[in-house]
Amino acid sequence: MMPALLMRCGSWAPPTLARTKGRGLFALVSLVLVGPMAGCEGSGPTDPPREDGARTVKGIALSPRGFPESFAEILDFLDEAGSFSDAGVLWNGAWRDDVEEGTDAGTPPGAALLTLQQAAGHGYEPILVVGWRGNEGPHIRIPSNPDNSWANEEAAALYVEVVAGVADTYRPPFLFLGNESSVYFSTDPEDYARWIAVYNDAYDAIKSASPETLVGPIFQYERTAGIGVLAGMNQSEWGAVTMHDFDRIDVLGLTVYPFFAHATPNAVPATYLDPLLPYIGDTPIAITETGWPAEIAEGFVAPWEASEAHQVTYLERLGDALEGWETRLVSWLFLHPPVAPEPGGLAPLDWNIFHSLSLRRASGEERPVYDVWEAFTPEAP
Repeated sequence: MMPALLMRCGSWAPPTLARTKGRGLFALVSLVLVGPMAGCEGSGPTDPPREDGARTVKGIALSPRGFPESFAEILDFLDEAGSFSDAGVLWNGAWRDDVEEGTDAGTPPGAALLTLQQAAGHGYEPILVVGWRGNEGPHIRIPSNPDNSWANEEAAALYVEVVAGVADTYRPPFLFLGNESSVYFSTDPEDYARWIAVYNDAYDAIKSASPETLVGPIFQYERTAGIGVLAGMNQSEWGAVTMHDFDRIDVLGLTVYPFFAHATPNAVPATYLDPLLPYIGDTPIAITETGWPAEIAEGFVAPWEASEAHQVTYLERLGDALEGWETRLVSWLFLHPPVAPEPGGLAPLDWNIFHSLSLRRASGEERPVYDVWEAFTPEAP
């Protein structure tokens, strides 16, 4: 039974599942949000997450039991995610709910608004990752302009409008622009340069609306550093990082999956992140996704080892690797594992690799890493 919920602004109705082609990993659901959302003021926490320089937010991506097939237990998820110390909930999705065609471009996605609006009531920091590309390519085109690149000035203006509007209304502590966009750098460097210009415009608009919001891009660390040799990522892409104006990066987001580089967590050195130093200097970092597989999917041949014990060891090794870094955020990938792949859900390869990077088993039982995550506190520099 769906628990009753009162919101500071408007009301909430149970989610309905949308099967829009091209939907992103965490934007798989269209949430029926009833009430005046655009006029809600400050629905989530308003203080910077590390005002005293001593606290690192611990996030979990939006992953209720049964997702992405069902989001019926999303409120239970928010309750549990908010119960962790220094809690955060990360929404990662496309900048519009109609991912493929953009008929609603200019309107914030419903799941992103839910994450923002429920933050105060459930006790977590909202973390937004506003993406614009998927495995099949960019999602930029809009009905008035079918150009699917950042030469599309109308789409660029709408993207900036969405993120600036969210910043102005909700004052989120974290707002990341794009997800693992360095992949685009290697496939279309000319349009990546256009993206940097859009990023800069969006950054300026967000900071004008909400100076305390921390803004940054996100890079896939193993690919960018060229160290993900077990996954065929052995060519570095540091140019994607250096093209940025670091005066417009408050925090550098990273997805970190060391099993792409090392077969066991014991092999992950304490110096694992050191290749970043020549490129980012003293810029604070945020680990927006991380984890280690607990299982190998049936029929999937992986070059790394997986076990629940490895998850625990990895978290210990991650703590070592973060010593000395100004880390604003560390986010474990899933609370509950996603259901088996299906149309509108995770792609089969993504499911094979990432499905067991969860704090709970498919049965709902806590994995051993659950309590270790609860106690996990990266050392403040």
